[in-house]
Amino acid sequence: MIPKETLSLLRRLQSGIGRWPVNSSRKGRDLGEFLRTTYEQTFKELVKTDPMAAEAAVRSLERLVSDHHRNLYSEKGTIPC
Repeated sequence: MIPKETLSLLRRLQSGIGRWPVNSSRKGRDLGEFLRTTYEQTFKELVKTDPMAAEAAVRSLERLVSDHHRNLYSEKGTIPC
């Protein structure tokens, strides 16, 4: 049986990957394709060996997909203090 924490992380991972657009014209060179294969392959290993690293990887993907840092710093060049 899979622990509830692992299932929650897996759902968050799949949700984040699903939000990344697919560009079929860039077959083999698409960042979304790379993220899907890399995260799915390494996620299972991370959960078994280091659950905290798996959580950090999912949070990183969520920040990447949601444009966290793009939204944090405005285009005007001002850095919040």
